[in-house]
Amino acid sequence: MKVGKRRWDKQSLHDEAVIDRADHYYKKGCNVKADVPGLILGNKQMPKIIRRPELINDHRPDVIAKCSDKLFIEEVETKNTLKRDKKQHEAFKKYVKNEPNKKFNIVVADE
Repeated sequence: MKVGKRRWDKQSLHDEAVIDRADHYYKKGCNVKADVPGLILGNKQMPKIIRRPELINDHRPDVIAKCSDKLFIEEVETKNTLKRDKKQHEAFKKYVKNEPNKKFNIVVADE
């Protein structure tokens, strides 16, 4: 659940960064979920429909990647949402706290 709305140009920047992060983990062989509707990774011969991540502490992260025994949770922000979404960040930090195989990252989309 997003706290607020982004302008369309910032939303596009955000979504491109989410796709880049999902693709990064997908190419490493991880099981990936990303919060971009209709996302398909892979190639024409082996397309992979990417599902949305489940809620974590009432918030949906942008990317979840399960790589072997590690779980990566990533939230992509634009400069204008970085400070605004602190509550969401705290929810994800709480989820990974004291869990050595879980990691939360904030990724800032470049303009």
